[in-house]
Amino acid sequence: MADLVTHAAVGLLLKSVTARRHTAVFIAGTLLPDLLSRLPSMVCSAARVVVEVPSLLIYGWDPLHTPAGMLLSSYAISLLFVAEHRRGVFLNLLGGMLLHMAVDLLQSHLGVGYPVLFPFSLHAFELGLIGSEATVPLAIPLAILAGVVWRRGQPSSEPSEASAVSR
Repeated sequence: MADLVTHAAVGLLLKSVTARRHTAVFIAGTLLPDLLSRLPSMVCSAARVVVEVPSLLIYGWDPLHTPAGMLLSSYAISLLFVAEHRRGVFLNLLGGMLLHMAVDLLQSHLGVGYPVLFPFSLHAFELGLIGSEATVPLAIPLAILAGVVWRRGQPSSEPSEASAVSR
């Protein structure tokens, strides 16, 4: 859970200093790699207690956590939107997903890293600058920081003097 909060907070911080259009889609993109790959895998693994689950249903979701899977899932999801918004949705979903990958690549894991060149190579890569559990104590402060930075960048909801005079 802390990892999802961290990904969303980093996405919100980035959107705070860039174009704010499609922010919700961008933030969704920062969450989708884990939701599309890790969540089904965890559900299928848990189901093993009750029923036999083929390994493909446990590990077959992993390609969705690679740049190729991110590209395809961003495209597929963007098709659910009206034509005039598809390009922006696609780019923001993909941008959020790639930001997710960039943050993940900073981590070190007990297992293998990420096959960023999949399907062309299965070679795993990660920078190993922080432990994968390091996001737990950072999640809440980072979320608060992101909220404050985002809020400060929002235009004031109070009418300005110029608009009050013109009424």
